[in-house]
Amino acid sequence: MIKECHREYKWSIEWMCKQANIARSAYYKWLNHKPSKRELRDQKILKRIKEIAESNNSLFGSPKMTLALNNELADGEAKIYRRTVARLMCVNGIYTSKARFNKRYRYQAARPEETAENLLHRDFNATKPNEKWCTDITEEKIPGTSQKIYLCTIFDLYDRFPVGYALSKRNDTALVNAALSTAWKREPNSHAMLHSDRGFQFTRMPFKHELEEHGMPQSMSRIGRCIDNGPMEGWQGLIKEMREVLYPKANSYEEMEKAFKASIEYYTRGAS
Repeated sequence: MIKECHREYKWSIEWMCKQANIARSAYYKWLNHKPSKRELRDQKILKRIKEIAESNNSLFGSPKMTLALNNELADGEAKIYRRTVARLMCVNGIYTSKARFNKRYRYQAARPEETAENLLHRDFNATKPNEKWCTDITEEKIPGTSQKIYLCTIFDLYDRFPVGYALSKRNDTALVNAALSTAWKREPNSHAMLHSDRGFQFTRMPFKHELEEHGMPQSMSRIGRCIDNGPMEGWQGLIKEMREVLYPKANSYEEMEKAFKASIEYYTRGAS
């Protein structure tokens, strides 16, 4: 705007600088400034950041945004660092809209039919696919109703990939069996160790026998130790956050089911 005034109306430079409380030399330095290579690159990066944020309702923070930007780089292009992305997002008021989930875990005593030792021992790294699988069930209340939707996921620790999942209105053994069936359909020759908590769905004798038939060792978290299944717990929180950001207006079971499926698909496209 100041440049237009300078060109069209020939305003007094001294008067403008006095009103703006700046030195006249500073004005001419700004007027004749040519963007550096870094500034031009920042402008290019910022434009893409805004496009990505607009496309997914500002789902990403600076780490995920950095990954998305670097995945688009052509051969030979310089890597974009997280500090650069964080600086540009902060200066331009671009923030992730993910909610913070502060879930309270309440342990309730149960009488399981079958339990297993903790074979995983918090070793969350795997050297190859289908070596270590985790599973768990999470729930979310459907807004405006008393209904809930339950998600059971089979999760490969090698690449943090959901090899199978199932959604249901009920939290029962059928839900777990459906998720495991999708995982076996995707990876029919898998003999991965399957780690879970001690929920009733995982301690039933038929479930144990089914794992044995597929040659899959069973591992379970210790009582009241959610961290024993930490990556699975974290992934569930992430998917719920993604669903809330990407599809905030899901208000029925059918809409929530579609929203979760689309969110998992969005995650797998980035993970694959």
